[in-house]
Amino acid sequence: MDHIDFIRPVHLGDLLTLKSSVNRAFSSSMEVGVKVWAENTLTSTLCHVASAYLVFVAINKEGRRQKVPGLIPETPDEIRRYEGALRRREHREAEANHRKQAKLESAAQDETAVLKLNQREQEQFYSEPRFL
Repeated sequence: MDHIDFIRPVHLGDLLTLKSSVNRAFSSSMEVGVKVWAENTLTSTLCHVASAYLVFVAINKEGRRQKVPGLIPETPDEIRRYEGALRRREHREAEANHRKQAKLESAAQDETAVLKLNQREQEQFYSEPRFL
């Protein structure tokens, strides 16, 4: 799941309806937008309670990525969702790169700290008098 927004609470007894659409197909993945509607079964009022973006990757029988057919948006709403999917993908990739870089930097800092600690331990070991 890429993102979910909880807009309103759902109450016991509400009837939930999920409406989805494929926003964009990439090489081997697709983004699906989902809107969740809640209907109060006593008053028949309907309200939008949540929205989410899900990304699915197509795989073949061997578990490898598989190409998916392209998607051609036609209506203004489809075009808006299609373009938004690309922006969200670029944002996901930038965030993933940022997290990866931060993890590498943290690992390097940890390694430096361990080396410094080992160096101090060795200095302390060799500077202390030894009794045989």
